[in-house]
Amino acid sequence: MNLNREQTLILLCTNLNLSRDASLKIARLLIEDLDYQFIVSEAKRQGVAELVYANISGFSEKNTYPPDSCPNSNKHIGIHSIEISRYSIRSRKY
Repeated sequence: MNLNREQTLILLCTNLNLSRDASLKIARLLIEDLDYQFIVSEAKRQGVAELVYANISGFSEKNTYPPDSCPNSNKHIGIHSIEISRYSIRSRKY
């Protein structure tokens, strides 16, 4: 099964307890240019949006990866967390 980067990120972020390996993979994905509209819509469609959001938004605070594994990762993770939050909030129906 071939997954694109966005699908891989969703799959990795559906774990309740991230392994070190999963954390490293997520950190590497988060520094790439991802389609966050797709991530949010696909995560919602699969019913895992809150879990994906929780794992990504809390990722920089967890700091579970070696800093040298992903250059500027904290900066990028913060930006991507905000981007996901913006799409998630904008598309919520109350």
